Amino acid sequence: MRDRMLQLLSLSRRAGKLLRGFDQVKDGIAQQQVCAVLLAQDLSPKTEKELRYVCRDATVPFVCVPATMKELEKYVGKKVGVLALTEKGFADKVQALAQESPQMKP
Repeated sequence: MRDRMLQLLSLSRRAGKLLRGFDQVKDGIAQQQVCAVLLAQDLSPKTEKELRYVCRDATVPFVCVPATMKELEKYVGKKVGVLALTEKGFADKVQALAQESPQMKP
């Protein structure tokens, strides 16, 4: 499941449907472009708390990905702990993968 999710993130980046970094994601949420937010497992608790709050207010789902920022860098081309999918199909698939895997927490 983890590898499939990371490959999906790589594909969404190549398709131009992935926002990378805290500021880009927060702006995307404000502009109602974001379908789902993804958080790295080693993201700081403060950043995670702030994003959970922003996502809750905007009713945007989020998923904690079982990968570190360093591991995500291989798939998304930038060392980041916060990602957002701007295409509903990608977002739905990532959420489905997260629900199938006990390693991933919503």
